[in-house]
Parts: sequence; C-alpha cells; structure tokens
Amino acid sequence: GKEKNFQGTHLPSISSNTDDLVYLDGSIFKALSNLDAKVFDSTEWTQVTTPLDYLGYVPNNTEILPIFDSADPSTVLDQGSLYSFGTKFDVTNNGEILTVIADYQDAKPKAVVIYRSFNGNYQRHQTILAPDPNIGFGDDICISKDGAMLAIGVPLDDSIKITQGKVLIYTQVNGEYVLNQTLNSPNNEKVELFGIKVAFGEDTLAITAKNTDFIGHTTFDTNLDPEAPLVPQTVFDNDFTSFAKLYVDTGTVYLYEKINDTMVYGQPLAFERVDSTTQNLSVSKFGTNLYVNENHVYIGLPDVSVDTNYIGSISDYRKITSTKIWEKHRVPKDTVDVHKIKKLFLYDSKTNDFITYLDYIDPIQGKIAGIADQELKYKLYYDPAVYNLTNEDLSLLASDVTVSNTNTWG
Repeated sequence: GKEKNFQGTHLPSISSNTDDLVYLDGSIFKALSNLDAKVFDSTEWTQVTTPLDYLGYVPNNTEILPIFDSADPSTVLDQGSLYSFGTKFDVTNNGEILTVIADYQDAKPKAVVIYRSFNGNYQRHQTILAPDPNIGFGDDICISKDGAMLAIGVPLDDSIKITQGKVLIYTQVNGEYVLNQTLNSPNNEKVELFGIKVAFGEDTLAITAKNTDFIGHTTFDTNLDPEAPLVPQTVFDNDFTSFAKLYVDTGTVYLYEKINDTMVYGQPLAFERVDSTTQNLSVSKFGTNLYVNENHVYIGLPDVSVDTNYIGSISDYRKITSTKIWEKHRVPKDTVDVHKIKKLFLYDSKTNDFITYLDYIDPIQGKIAGIADQELKYKLYYDPAVYNLTNEDLSLLASDVTVSNTNTWG
C-alpha cells in the first residue's frame, strides 16, 4: 500500500517530522530530523533512490514523477482520452505483475496494460494494443499464477465464423509478453462469444463460450439418488440409439491444460438441469462467472436454484489432486548427442590391454558406418535427384496393371 510517511510535494509553509517523505524537483527526499516550516535545505534531507509506493494506486494521474518512476516517461500510462481503467484486471500470486484493461476514446485503441512491481511501486512495463476496435479485445483477461502466461479474451472475433471469438495466449520472452498461441472454439459455432470469460488455475485455463449449444441426453431406469440401490440403465439397439435434445445458447466452459508451454484442449464443462419430473431444462448464463483454484473450477449459475427461497447457485467441478486431464500415452526418448562421442573401443580392464576400436551407427542423425562414410564427400538429409514421369512411362505402367471386378483386395 501507499507509503504512510509520504507527504506530497514539499511546501515551505509546512513542518516535517523525522522520516517524512516529500517530493521536490523530480526526486523524493526523507527528513533526517524534525524540521520547522521553512525553505528546503538539502543538508537536512536525504534523497530516496529506491522505488516506493508514493500514491497507492495506478495509473499515476498526478504531476509527482520521481526519478525512479519517470527516468523513462513510458513507465507512466498515457491518459489522454482515457475514459475507463480497471474494468478488468488480474495479478500474479506474488503480486509482482498486474494486468489491467484501459479503454480510450477518440479512436485510440483499447489496451492491456502490464505493470511490474518495484519495491511496491507499480510501473508500466508493457502495453498490448487491440488490433481491431470491433472484436471485443480484452473483454476479459487473466494471468497465470506464476506470470508465465497471459490470456486475452476476444469474444467478438470473426476470423473463423461470425462473432465466434478466440483467446490469445501470450508468454514471456526476455521479460516481454509475446503472442504464442491462438485458441479457437472446439465447437466451431457462430456467435459463440468464445473467450468472454477466461480464468487460469495452476496449469489449467478455463474459457467460457457464452452461446454454445448444449445437447442433453435422456437416460432410462437410472436412479438419480446416489444413495439408492443402483438400477441398470436401459439402452436401445445395443446402445446405438440415444435420445437427446438440443438446448440453444446455454453456454459451455472449455478446459485447457498446459503441456510443454502450450495450452492443449482437454474437455468441456456443461450443466444439465433436471426438475422434479426428471425433465431437462435449459440453462442460461452458464460460465458468465468463473473461477479456477487448484483442482477446482467454480462456475456461477445465476438462473439456477436448488431452493425456492432464492435464485442462483454455484457449481463446483473438480478433479483428483495432482492428476491431469490428459494422460501420457507415449513419451519420446531423448536422442543421443553423437557430437559428444569422440571414439568407442574395447578395453580389457583385467590385463589393461587395448583390444579394438568400435564403430557406431545412427542413420537418423546422419551417422553411417565409418567404412562407408570415408568414401563420401558430402551428405544430405534429402534426395537431391529430380525424377520425371512421361506419358509413355504411364502407358507402360497401365499396361502392366490388371483390374478384376470380381476379386476382392486387401
């Protein structure tokens, strides 16, 4: 929070106490003792060079710009035509990185502003501008707990289908956030508003598509009471036939999981509302409120009630702690770095006798048998030859092929 001893700009008419902080001529000074109201005397003050939080808020809309916050003027946000700041924001777990949405008028693009904390003083470090004013850029943002990834929702984007939306994933490269990945809706519908809400967990990213359709499946002879005896479910046509109903624009939350610094689609989350007559009912506003914490995904259902005394509820989706949405089916092994191999030989450790040198082969990495390699002047990883196939060649090939309409193949 704001440094409690900061008194603002130094005024000769105001006295100061020991350790009071004042601003004067581009610097912040600390009083060495109790001082009467008088003209500033540099021998009675010491200059503060370490950044500190002298305002308690961002952006800085004052004329107080000490050296550590104004040595580069870009550390203070441009506030010309700024009409809305902080409608959406997020912060890392340690509070070191703060991301905020800034809206401008007069055709200035919307911006995602990234602040970094220097001893509690948040200084603007980077600004990501909307590429188009009509795509909903920054309607929601979130930053991963460790600050490694930044997700920006763009729910009105038309690049694939009308107002389908997308989410932009930025990763840090040398301290700057750069675009690394674009996530599109797995459902591929029109007017989905994919990206209207985004929320990071530890390695999970939840994305709301507000208008995604939901297909509800009807089951038979299944007891809805989890404590009642299990009743086998009735299936039709060896489970080939199902009974389903399409609920339009109910919304879906898609879960992505971080795998090797890339967000990979994992699964959708939807809510199937059932009334006392076991009829599926439509749900609206699913995922408009979203929060992810460790192995839990909390989703607001403002139109769904479990009691007649109030409206709204929260659905908690969870997975087993430390488990992943994806399971590793097969993992490649690291290849041997053949450049580190100087030579191979057999050696008799009992008699301390050298026996012979050995050759080694790794054709995938271009290492062939030495006796052949010594005869080559250069090697390529592709066939440099160019092959031509003339009409005469095609005719010869066709004459050698016999097609049977009665015999089966394979």
